[in-house]
This record gives sequence, structure tokens and C-alpha cells, in this order.
Amino acid sequence: MLENKIELKDKPLLHATLEDLWMAGIEMGILGSGNVQHSYGCVENRNTPCLVVGVKALADRLQVSVSTINRMLAEGVIDQATFQYSKTLIFDFNAVLDLLRRDKKK
Repeated sequence: MLENKIELKDKPLLHATLEDLWMAGIEMGILGSGNVQHSYGCVENRNTPCLVVGVKALADRLQVSVSTINRMLAEGVIDQATFQYSKTLIFDFNAVLDLLRRDKKK
């Protein structure tokens, strides 16, 4: 089955699956399993996007509860840093931090 797999660079972008994009993100160092290996590098290197997958993972990274993240989503505080694919929420961690800093200044 692996022999029949076409690499992402050989596919048109519109034919890429979420799994293809996920694997490309892992190879580029943007994504990881729960993004544990990016816990410090994301904030230090602001030019590289750091993606966090899921509400629970974002809550763990920000050291807040899941209900706090859900409240921020309901209030629209972090909407600009949120991407949704089907039922999966993906957050740009650096953008979330920027939005929270701006919201705190209000």
C-alpha cells in the first residue's frame, strides 16, 4: 500500500487529503503529536507558524481549562486564529497569544 502512495509534492493541492497535509506539516516541523516538541520553539520563533490541534491541546498549552477555551471561542476572542476542518479545530498558537494580549489591553 505504501508503494502506491503518491507523495504530496506530486499531487495537485486540491487533491491533497488532510492526512497528506498533516504529514507535510510534521516533516516541516510545524506540527507534531500534540505539538509537545514545539512548546518553547513556537513562541521564540514567531516567523514559523505553530499549529495546535484541538481545544484540549490549546488549553494544555495555555495552562487554562477547556471551558475557558470554549468561552473564548463563544465570545469570539480567538476566532481569527481558529481554523476548522470538519469537527477538528486547529489553532495558530502565536496568533492566539497575540489576540489574548490585545484583548487584555481593552
